[in-house]
Amino acid sequence: MEAIVVNDHNEPVDAGGLAQLVLDRASSADLSIVTAEYCTGGGVSAVLNNCPRNCRQFGGGYLFNSARALEVMLGVEASAVFADGSQLAIDMAREALRRSRAGIAFAIAAPPNALKDGRVSYAVIDGCQHIWQADFDTDNTFRPDIVARGLAFFAECIETVSYTHLRAHETRHDL
Repeated sequence: MEAIVVNDHNEPVDAGGLAQLVLDRASSADLSIVTAEYCTGGGVSAVLNNCPRNCRQFGGGYLFNSARALEVMLGVEASAVFADGSQLAIDMAREALRRSRAGIAFAIAAPPNALKDGRVSYAVIDGCQHIWQADFDTDNTFRPDIVARGLAFFAECIETVSYTHLRAHETRHDL
């Protein structure tokens, strides 16, 4: 699997190109996408939505700016916002996937306490309940590269899912 490099403040990051990569890989794996974002302003969904021919893979997403909305719309306990950001992202991805008909879910959690601590969390869950999780250390501000890094992480996860599905298909034919 080819690694995706996201620049660290030296060069502009092409979030649109990363979003197109996510959609292309999802298309190759025949996966539909749902997103869940907390305190990101919908950055991931907006970039995915701006890609041409996005509607086959990107069905939509959940956007939250308050713990109460997160609890009401996704069923994730509001208290989770003030606990572990990694677990919050996993819970968000799991519930977004469960409530949608998507094949894979991506969540990004950048709540105020996480930004204060210098950490943003990402999670991806596929239909087989495989979980990928990553954290990104930040300088206590929301930056566009938080979205770009999330998209790069998501693209890598989809590539893994695609490879796993291909190997399972090949194995079935070998029997």
